[in-house]
Amino acid sequence: MEKFKVDIYLSEHDGKEVFKYETLDGFQSGKVIGMLLSLLGITDCTTPSQAFYPFLEKEIDEKIIYNDSVDSGLLSSVFLQITADNDDVYIIWDIDCSVDRMRISDLIDNWEYIWYDTSDEAVILYLPQRKSIVFVTDRGYLSYRRM
Repeated sequence: MEKFKVDIYLSEHDGKEVFKYETLDGFQSGKVIGMLLSLLGITDCTTPSQAFYPFLEKEIDEKIIYNDSVDSGLLSSVFLQITADNDDVYIIWDIDCSVDRMRISDLIDNWEYIWYDTSDEAVILYLPQRKSIVFVTDRGYLSYRRM
């Protein structure tokens, strides 16, 4: 999680404990990214990371158009279509960066501190136990897919 997001949360909550998340180490992040790429059928290790978001935009066809921003209510309704359980979700900002893990309920409850549509281009929310992906973009839509 980017430090400025945690700092904003802390400043607005009088320094109380930050929302629960874990940033995975390089090896664990690599495993999660590898599982996601395998699920998507990407087996070419020379595929550049810049090609990943355009690939997802074409690959995931369930799109929900939003007017202003993705809020926690919209995100919650998408997750309810995928699972009623409070599973772990992996937050992937870029396939070359560390991955964050948190519970779905914590993600939804704190979404306004995690996603900033003015600075964030896209994020992948990956649920490996459900073989599902939620792809949030700053381009006016989010998409999801159950494999």
